[in-house]
Amino acid sequence: MSPVAGRASKAKEGWIILALMAAIYVVPTIVAVITGNRQFAVVFALNFLAGWTGFGWMVALVLALWNWEGMERKGKTDFPTDRAARRLWSTS
Repeated sequence: MSPVAGRASKAKEGWIILALMAAIYVVPTIVAVITGNRQFAVVFALNFLAGWTGFGWMVALVLALWNWEGMERKGKTDFPTDRAARRLWSTS
């Protein structure tokens, strides 16, 4: 193999690795889009501004996978501290 062919092969490998890394980097944003996450803008911003830290990428992934509909309070809550506070402060 000629030296030029060897360099071309290494360049192709480099582009493949770069494409794979870019694909992995945007996973939280893709997950947020696919799941229809209401916090898409937050996930997108966090992923692209702090995703490079690793920690920011993990937080963006958790936010993308989080079930926001389950967190909405509809007059009732399952948090024990809230139940105790309602008992303590209720007037009836």
